[in-house]
Amino acid sequence: MEKTAERDVKVYEIGYLIVPSIPAEKIAAEISTIKDVLSKHKATVLSDETASLRSLAYTMVKKIGTVNRRFDSAYFGWIKFEAAPVEVRLIEKEVKEVESILRLLLINTVREHTLLSSKLDIETSDKNMAEGGAKHPVSTEDMDKSIDKTVSDLTVA
Repeated sequence: MEKTAERDVKVYEIGYLIVPSIPAEKIAAEISTIKDVLSKHKATVLSDETASLRSLAYTMVKKIGTVNRRFDSAYFGWIKFEAAPVEVRLIEKEVKEVESILRLLLINTVREHTLLSSKLDIETSDKNMAEGGAKHPVSTEDMDKSIDKTVSDLTVA
């Protein structure tokens, strides 16, 4: 009989940045490499967004060979998948070893599509504006603190 931990699956999302030096026509192959790792660990892909080239908020450094390379842009994409918790650390480790990966973030998430919360935030903001409230820009420092807090609150288990 299988152990419960091996049978039960949870939903995760992996967000990744691929170095921009990869030609656009080869990005699909790089994404396939990530999906191959998921498949190897019996993960089921639920949804994904194909990577697109984006400017980064700050310069990132990756050691390639013996040289530290700096990147101001990268291909960003994400994959939501189901997997047994015992496989998740192995998935993360193997995807990090993919040479073209600049950075990745693996989080525990929910199966449902979560764009609804963004719509609610917009509606709340619009309501505040209609009631005379001012919309204030958020500083990069405040945004970084908020992201750091959110990431520290998330655990992959």
